[in-house]
Amino acid sequence: MRKKRLHLVVFPLAILFLLSGLAITAYAQVEFSSTLQGKNEVPPVKTKATGKIVFRFWTGHEMGEIGLDYTLAVKDVKDAMGAQIHLGKPGENGPIVAVLCSRKKKGEFTGELSHGRIVSSDLVGPLEGKTLGDLMDEIINGNAYVSVSTLAHPKGEIRGPLKCPRSICPAQFWRK
Repeated sequence: MRKKRLHLVVFPLAILFLLSGLAITAYAQVEFSSTLQGKNEVPPVKTKATGKIVFRFWTGHEMGEIGLDYTLAVKDVKDAMGAQIHLGKPGENGPIVAVLCSRKKKGEFTGELSHGRIVSSDLVGPLEGKTLGDLMDEIINGNAYVSVSTLAHPKGEIRGPLKCPRSICPAQFWRK
């Protein structure tokens, strides 16, 4: 009898423990990308350089963590100086809110310029002290872009607008 009661308590607790473990490891992920070209810079830049950035916003249920993984690949970029996420609509220049690459690459380069993960504490400028949810709001509203700067064009040689439609972005990535 005592053994049966123990099973009645232990079995439901084990199930609850397993389910809570699954919740901790569960996550949502959204992927979107942008093509970077000189014609998107303000003012436009005539260049053979191009690029592509792929972003993956993700959230885990463990302590509500949220992050932004990225991979930035370029083609025919000469003397890269860095890459950043800026706030600004198409046709406008805006402030830097996250640094994607700060290392210089001498000479002409084709390949992966940088990859990494951004968390809220990496945000700078007007988003410093804010969350990645705030950055996601800007991206959903079409108010962000990525720019790669070079020695010849320190304000940006190639640029790509960032847009993630609300229809593919789970609710935990936006609040407005």
